[in-house]
Amino acid sequence: MAPYGSPGRSVAAAATTATTTTTAAANAARTSKGPREAAASTSSPAVAASVLTCYLFVLLLSASSHLGVEGVTVLMRSETEVKANQASDLSSSVSVSSNFTTSHLHRRQRQQHQQQHQQQQQQQQQQQQQQEEQDSSLLSLGELDETVALHGCESLAQMGPETELPIWMVQHRRALELLCQDKDIWPFMQVWVDEPFHKNYQRIFRGDGWTERAWVNFVKADTNTSHRTADFAEPWTAYTERLATSLHRFSAYPMIVVNFGQTQLNLDPKTYQNLVVLNAHSLEEGSLPFSFNKLQAMLLAKVKVGVLLDSDMVSLGPQADELFDRVEEEIDDKYPYPILPVHTVDRDPENINSGLPNYKKFACRRCATPTMRWGAGQYTWTYWSLPFLAHWVSAKFADRDEEGVPVTQLSSDEELLNVALWKANATKEWCAWQPEGSNFVWKNFFVQHTPRYPFHEDPKWYPFGTPIAYYFQHSSKLDDNDRALDILQEHRRDGRKWPNHFSHAYSFYASFAELKADHPGVSCMM
Repeated sequence: MAPYGSPGRSVAAAATTATTTTTAAANAARTSKGPREAAASTSSPAVAASVLTCYLFVLLLSASSHLGVEGVTVLMRSETEVKANQASDLSSSVSVSSNFTTSHLHRRQRQQHQQQHQQQQQQQQQQQQQQEEQDSSLLSLGELDETVALHGCESLAQMGPETELPIWMVQHRRALELLCQDKDIWPFMQVWVDEPFHKNYQRIFRGDGWTERAWVNFVKADTNTSHRTADFAEPWTAYTERLATSLHRFSAYPMIVVNFGQTQLNLDPKTYQNLVVLNAHSLEEGSLPFSFNKLQAMLLAKVKVGVLLDSDMVSLGPQADELFDRVEEEIDDKYPYPILPVHTVDRDPENINSGLPNYKKFACRRCATPTMRWGAGQYTWTYWSLPFLAHWVSAKFADRDEEGVPVTQLSSDEELLNVALWKANATKEWCAWQPEGSNFVWKNFFVQHTPRYPFHEDPKWYPFGTPIAYYFQHSSKLDDNDRALDILQEHRRDGRKWPNHFSHAYSFYASFAELKADHPGVSCMM
């Protein structure tokens, strides 16, 4: 017989040896155990696997002597492939079972999510119904009667002590206390909800009579055309409608119009569901110019964070809503003053000899020294500003000097507020967010072409001109406003990206932070 491992050893002999060996091992196992254990071990998968392994091992040793290394390699590969195929079959079976289990779990999860969503909807509906019932109990439509004022100086007695009021009502109470000391001003502190807008009012103002954020506009609707000018031949109510249309399309915040006229505004509350019209007496009846109703609208609107807009303005897109966050950040208990955007006109007495075309003389004896560039009449405020506004409006209504300021010399709301802010050493002002002109939309904003540089400069505050935020277009003719609305609506309908809306010194920027990084010397903010 050939030596072990030599090619002369046959595969059959090796197989016979392996069979004899495994049989003897099995007999020995049965002999050493009891009948039950022997039966278990004989049928055990582990023992069977062990026997099979021994058999294969002996078989391989025998094959190596007969087939050589290559033959053994082939044999081992064949064995490996068999095991791999078995593993693949097992994996496929597990995969099918896993897919079935996963699908079942996903279906269960979807059902659970649907049930949770339905429960949430039911809870929201119940909460909304409860809130509506609560609001209705606080302020029912029957109480919104044209014969009964929504609020006024008479409300003071019903407000209760400051300790029982939220902070915005505390500031409003303090403003009323300043204004209502003069009995002659009482009629001008009354306000009514225009009858078609009752439902809009309830939805926007809720139960406590306040709204969080809103655009505020003032207008005079009447049959008299005396308020028309050579520049604006159409009635102001037509401009108000264009402004309302632009805000309806682009803003998430409501618009509050305070009508100081004698006739109803021709605006549909169903078309403009985010609009409320309030009616009030014009300060003209108290011998003040109509423009002072701007300040009165701010006091009457009961808006926690507000931006005042003129009727001849059009929103240039959803980016204008950014302003509310900034107003709320900048005007608080530590800085309770209204903030105005930089005016295109410079009225600083020190710049009287500048020779620039945008200078307009302002003369006021004993007025405070300017603490910033002249501000435009688009005011921003929070409820913290209400006592400050009331302080100066009451002084103007009484036509008295206040804090050494000759209020009688101040002929407009813009003059009064600028001087009052100088007197308070106020220093915050917005960059121009309402460029004046009839063609900024198609000549500058959408084609990203900056206006001339420097833009409305002055030698003291803005020698390199004022930056622009394209939030609104201002002082436009009615036809130009219509054209702008068409362009903006087409852009919105097509779903195109809005252009960069900050510009300065021949460049447009996506954010004011980028503009400020390039021009750190700019003193206005956005």
